[in-house]
Amino acid sequence: MLLTRARIFSQGPCGSCWAFVATGTVETSVARFAGHTAYHQAILAGRSKRAATRLAQRASQDAFSKTNLSIQELMDCDTSADRGCVGGNPLLAFYYVHRNGLTTWEEYPYSGTDTTECRLDQSRAPIATVQSWGILPSNHEDMIEYALRDIGPVAVAINGADPAFLAYGGGILDIPDCDQVANHAMLIVGYGEQEIFSSSEGTKHNETTVARYWIARNSWGRGWGE
Repeated sequence: MLLTRARIFSQGPCGSCWAFVATGTVETSVARFAGHTAYHQAILAGRSKRAATRLAQRASQDAFSKTNLSIQELMDCDTSADRGCVGGNPLLAFYYVHRNGLTTWEEYPYSGTDTTECRLDQSRAPIATVQSWGILPSNHEDMIEYALRDIGPVAVAINGADPAFLAYGGGILDIPDCDQVANHAMLIVGYGEQEIFSSSEGTKHNETTVARYWIARNSWGRGWGE
């Protein structure tokens, strides 16, 4: 199911990437759940698989457009393990979402700053929550592909300080000697494959290999990436 949104996020000078990633996974999970529910209801009602698929896609799009969760709530209220603009971990943020749910961006808008207290009205009901989550095995890219197809986007930590990454403007970025330091969170939302042609020096023998690449959503505004 293709989920799109025109908004391009910018976290500004605040280290809130972890909160953008955490809310992004929940938003898309809500949309996928709505789509799966609509599909099964349509099948039970006797609709064809093609018609059920169309209904599921519309339900997913509708849920995704309405589920715009508050990033600032996580920054202000999820303080037992995460630290607002100083940084945090999407995995730890899921514990807060599981216990409390999240309200909307409109109700609790993003300011990109640390506040001294949680400004959430506890009488207001959250619009989304999570029941379960997990960690994928390290160095197992096939598992990322399976998760994207069957569950939803995957939160990852990368080295966002590499000069080539900071200057990225588009295309496939490959940094073979990238320092394996995790200091920035992103959301992997898709993948693809590209054929790579190479020839052996001094021969006419050409080889073709297929390389997988990942499509990731960042929160650095329009000045970075595609």
